[in-house]
Amino acid sequence: MSLLLAMALASAQAGTPPHENLVEDMHVVGQCLAQNQEERVRSVLALDYRSNEYRDQLWKLMRDRNVCNALIRFDIHSAGLLVAGSLAEGMLHQDDVLGRVVEATQHRTDLPEIEARDEGELIAMCVVRASPAGVAALLDTRPATQDELAAFKPLGPALSGCVRAGSTSEFSRESLRALIALGTWRLATYNLQAKS
Repeated sequence: MSLLLAMALASAQAGTPPHENLVEDMHVVGQCLAQNQEERVRSVLALDYRSNEYRDQLWKLMRDRNVCNALIRFDIHSAGLLVAGSLAEGMLHQDDVLGRVVEATQHRTDLPEIEARDEGELIAMCVVRASPAGVAALLDTRPATQDELAAFKPLGPALSGCVRAGSTSEFSRESLRALIALGTWRLATYNLQAKS
């Protein structure tokens, strides 16, 4: 079993993370921003997360005064991936992608192959396509709960099949969820934009 998979499942089996409230707060803020700042969230998630523009726009979105940001009780600088994942989850719910995840994220032979920007994104997109129903079930749970733990377990085979042999990447349970949400969002928006 890969180190990544072992770490994710061990973290999942350990039960509630010590920072459960932090993870839940991020989730609530992500849902709120997706509903109340929809175009800004779409704009940020469309940027390349490796760029300075992405970091600047994400920070500005999270810093600007609005009803959602009044709920923030965490440091965006130390939780960038988790914040981005919560925004992606918010948009997936907003657009009802999880209700049609197979169609929304499927590989389309009429399009050029989407390129992953790093190993984490490659794994996430692979998992989404290998087990779309499992991903939908995971992202339909509240984070840091027993329901989330139960939804992670069926994704084990997909994770095993998507991690390159010899990979040394390590992800916590919450960062793996964030990567999967972002991978789902990227695949869905790639397919949708290509239809336009």
